[in-house]
Amino acid sequence: MPKSAKISGMRVKLGVAVGLFAAVSACDVEDTVGPLNELVPPFTTIAAGSRHTCALDREGVAYCWGSGFDGQTGLARTELPFRPRPLTTSLRFSALSAGARSTCAIEADGAGAYCWGTLGGGSIPSLIDGSEGAQAIALTVDHACLRFGDGSVGCFGANDYGQLGPGAPPTPDPVTSVVLVPGVTAIGAPAVGERHSCALDPFGTVSCWGMHEGGQLGIGATTEECAIGPAGEPRPCSAAPSAVASGPFEKVVAGVYHTCALRTDGRTECWGDDDTGQLGLMAGGPDLCEWLVAGSVVPRGCARSPELLDTEFVASDLGAGYFLTCGLEPDGNAQCWGTDDFSQTGGLGSPGQPGLVAGGMSWATIGGGQLHTCGVTASGAAYCWGDGQYGQLGSTSEFAGEPLRVTGF
Repeated sequence: MPKSAKISGMRVKLGVAVGLFAAVSACDVEDTVGPLNELVPPFTTIAAGSRHTCALDREGVAYCWGSGFDGQTGLARTELPFRPRPLTTSLRFSALSAGARSTCAIEADGAGAYCWGTLGGGSIPSLIDGSEGAQAIALTVDHACLRFGDGSVGCFGANDYGQLGPGAPPTPDPVTSVVLVPGVTAIGAPAVGERHSCALDPFGTVSCWGMHEGGQLGIGATTEECAIGPAGEPRPCSAAPSAVASGPFEKVVAGVYHTCALRTDGRTECWGDDDTGQLGLMAGGPDLCEWLVAGSVVPRGCARSPELLDTEFVASDLGAGYFLTCGLEPDGNAQCWGTDDFSQTGGLGSPGQPGLVAGGMSWATIGGGQLHTCGVTASGAAYCWGDGQYGQLGSTSEFAGEPLRVTGF
């Protein structure tokens, strides 16, 4: 894949998934401000996609804003894109994740996973076949993985690079029903990139499967190749879930071509593509990974095995955006690192080095997208920053260099 690629019709610099993380904090600097209008209720969860954002309020109602051309906001195209609006459904959700042109959520009563956008029924939430009983979900670009109550993991969506696991042979067509990943028992939410997937088992071991072209599986050098991709090119991969030789971990998250995991001691380890500093290695990735680009091999900095973050930063939770990684400290501060072309790191970050998200807020959740990032404070106020030209910041601003409150105006 080239350093720049077209995702959802827009050329961007590659690097990423999205991830969500949560914590509890005592206060926020904006608590005295109060609600700005009736359109924006207190939120508990937020998910930033490619050009859109969705969030859940305290009742499990899903709100979305931004580009909804493919139905990913669940709203009519005539709706103002920067105004958060509740989906016109009686469904209530317990978890939420956003991708490039889709949004998926777990129904609160255990009915399963519903998606809207390209993975669902357009703007109408559609139940994914085989998802009944799902408890956690991860969606980054165009495939998703679920964790069920018994710990089993199943995936659906794009499978052109084997990212759904060995239970689903690679195919150019999206898989519309859940396919279980054999041999995987997980806790928490899985982690998915564009071409790979990972899961954390009850013993703190991370296993990954799919493409290893950028080192995103964290399994070191491998001679295994899979005939994957649109032309069936043989590329480094792991057809079956392979354990990462590090940890123990308590959470795993993934960007497009990188993966990070939070150790039980609060330190962070990352692996995969390091083209934009998303691994947090100030000296850059120690390896050169060979990417197949238009028939030619292009070397790029990466880490094929886990590398400890080049800082004493200790996190209580971890998340990944399309082109960056963020960690949440026990006191509610957030630090992000990676690409900052649109100030996605929140104003103070830099490639390869964690920096505090500006504004002095105490964060409860943060979710990174493609060119923007959003978070919710302990009081439920939503903020977004970065690129906003499609309304994904939840305001009329087309850019925010620091967290900007979602107001709908």
